[in-house]
Amino acid sequence: MELISLLGDFMSPEVYRVYQACMYQPSPAKFSVLAEELLSSPSPAAFGFRRENRLAGVIALRQTGDQGEIVGIAVEEALRGQGLGGCLVRGAIQALRLKKVTAETDQEAVEFYRKCGFSARAFTRTYGGQPYVRYASEWVAPEHKPEKEKNWNKGSL
Repeated sequence: MELISLLGDFMSPEVYRVYQACMYQPSPAKFSVLAEELLSSPSPAAFGFRRENRLAGVIALRQTGDQGEIVGIAVEEALRGQGLGGCLVRGAIQALRLKKVTAETDQEAVEFYRKCGFSARAFTRTYGGQPYVRYASEWVAPEHKPEKEKNWNKGSL
């Protein structure tokens, strides 16, 4: 599967068709605002992949140096659970040469991020006066983890 840049086409209906799966109450107007915000940020990035000549997955990030923030990731529903989302995350990390990646997510997606090697910390955010549990997820390149964390998986502290 080949990762393709979608930055020049990010506002297209084809990207919206896939990306809307990661939006809360999606609409073309809401996507347009989100896309404008992403594209006007200092270092935006957007990648995807095609399956049978059809866009099947999308990831959008903001980049600052060697750090990135995932602002959205989606895979067509029929293709979920096959590791394609993880391929998008790893592909974006490699393409942008990132050493640290963060993402804010909900309960529904926190396990996906954990499978991709992210740690997650729960916190509460209020929307419309209603509290919701969210997760601050973070991936750090192995060579940039503190020594204590590097040795954790080896059984020594």
